[in-house]
Amino acid sequence: MDQKPFKESFKVFARVRPFLPRELMTGCSFPIVECQEETGSLKVFEFVASELTSEAQIRKLLENPKYYQVHNFAFDGVLKEGQTQEQTFELTARGLVDSFLKGFNCSLFAYGQTGTGKTFTIEGTDSSPGLILQVLKDALNRLEELKKTNDARLTLSYAQIYNEVISDLFGKGTNLNIRKGKSGPYVEDLTEIDLSDPAEAIEALKRGASRRISAVTLQNAMSSRSHAVFTLTLEQSTKTTTCVSRLFIVDLAGSERITMAGVKGVRLEECKRINSSLSELSNVILSLGKRKEETGFVPFRNS
Repeated sequence: MDQKPFKESFKVFARVRPFLPRELMTGCSFPIVECQEETGSLKVFEFVASELTSEAQIRKLLENPKYYQVHNFAFDGVLKEGQTQEQTFELTARGLVDSFLKGFNCSLFAYGQTGTGKTFTIEGTDSSPGLILQVLKDALNRLEELKKTNDARLTLSYAQIYNEVISDLFGKGTNLNIRKGKSGPYVEDLTEIDLSDPAEAIEALKRGASRRISAVTLQNAMSSRSHAVFTLTLEQSTKTTTCVSRLFIVDLAGSERITMAGVKGVRLEECKRINSSLSELSNVILSLGKRKEETGFVPFRNS
């Protein structure tokens, strides 16, 4: 897949996951999403109470358009079922690494309902590394080229936000505070690992990912119950100037419908916090997307 240069500062991609084994076991094998990679669009078929309707009945309903709705969505790019982690990196993240190494701050968010494959895309597995590991390896491979002209130092940190409390996935710090410094907001006392030893950094990433809080729900066999924030920081210095850039990769906890997730007790409180924080995030994005004269208050601190 050819990598297209990023001409805009904001891009949205959609990735469609395959059916899970547990879904196939219950007879769910009818695709409701149609990918059109050439145009970067998705066609989604919506049926009334589809979870209560058999696949045979749905196929019968398709014969009459009055029984379903078709929704069309346009994106900067789509990845259909079967696209690899490497193809996902090439389409969505390689351009960000380019900008990051040139001194720009960049962010990548994985957003979607619980069970849609966000953590697999971001963290991946040993046999299928996700975006974090691919970004890290790409940045490290190109760091040596930077060092030929500049003094360059690359560090990384890994934090989670669970029930509105920030904790350090590389260290023991919990209930950490957000501060504002000369180069922007930062998490106070968050462990930063120097990437002088790539093998050590990769091992630290695996340990950090294993410390994230997860649980089983009716919608997901391994549901992330926290938002995870991975941060690469690059400091480049010459005799006269110093430039600091950051690349944030965020694996958001998935939104949930309480009745469908079947959560209660601790899981219910987690669900409420997750949905509330995602709602506040959308309010921030909407505020930032308005024209400058219309923006007014941006609710950064509501969550």
